[in-house]
Amino acid sequence: MGGRGSLYLNFYNPNHNSMPNLDIANIISTQDQDKDTLKEYNGKTEKLRNKKIFIKESTDLIPENIFKPNINKIDHLTRKYLDSTQILKNQNKQMSIRSIKLNNLTTACYISNNHNLNNLQIILNDKIKHTKKSSLETNVQKIIDRGYWVKTDKKELVNQAITHEFGHHIQRVLMELDKTTSSGRERYNNYLEDVKKAKTKSQIKNLGNKFFEDYATEYFKAIQRIERKEFNHITTHDELSGYSTESNSEAFAELFAKANCTKDKDTLSKSMDLFLSKKMKVAARSN
Repeated sequence: MGGRGSLYLNFYNPNHNSMPNLDIANIISTQDQDKDTLKEYNGKTEKLRNKKIFIKESTDLIPENIFKPNINKIDHLTRKYLDSTQILKNQNKQMSIRSIKLNNLTTACYISNNHNLNNLQIILNDKIKHTKKSSLETNVQKIIDRGYWVKTDKKELVNQAITHEFGHHIQRVLMELDKTTSSGRERYNNYLEDVKKAKTKSQIKNLGNKFFEDYATEYFKAIQRIERKEFNHITTHDELSGYSTESNSEAFAELFAKANCTKDKDTLSKSMDLFLSKKMKVAARSN
């Protein structure tokens, strides 16, 4: 499969059909018919369901030697980053992991199409149902070797795409946490006022894009400042990966994937660990 794609840019945009290249109408229209899976993955399905992360039956045909590591990874990342905060434990706040038809260039995507943390989705391209694990790993490694995706440990090649998408989710959670502060609430309310003044769908879309990207820019720069202070080094976007040069939102998700899919971490990955550790400690204190 080719490049990843993300619908985080649709994050505050109510006009689902405006996102290019991905069949948003199909994604939205099929979500209610996609029931919870009955399959268990070493008990992880139930554990994740209790944390408001629902594995859907559309994933049932994904080869188990691909999807089981994905579920184990999501369980690990949830315990690592989200168990300390109450933000996703409200009954209306949940995320689904699904598999449906996407365009050929999209491996996976992340959707957040509401103003609150409900109806979040990680979507895997259903082509994965017909893919051998060895072929998937070979394709991912080829893209890494071209410099377009971040370097990943061999055993994590199968998890790289879903970890990247979970990185978008972590950014989305951090933004929601920011709304618990006075400055964050003011920022969010100012954004809503701008949306009310918008006269076209395009303007609304662009405001949502900018809102998400502005946060990503702040987060990535904060991580670089940590790297400079702690390790006397600054890693540039192009040194991270080609995909990272497309936006700070993609850079954040790429770095999240690298930090969580490599054991021998570089200074930027270590800096992200420090950044997220501090953020989650603040979130835990605010519960």
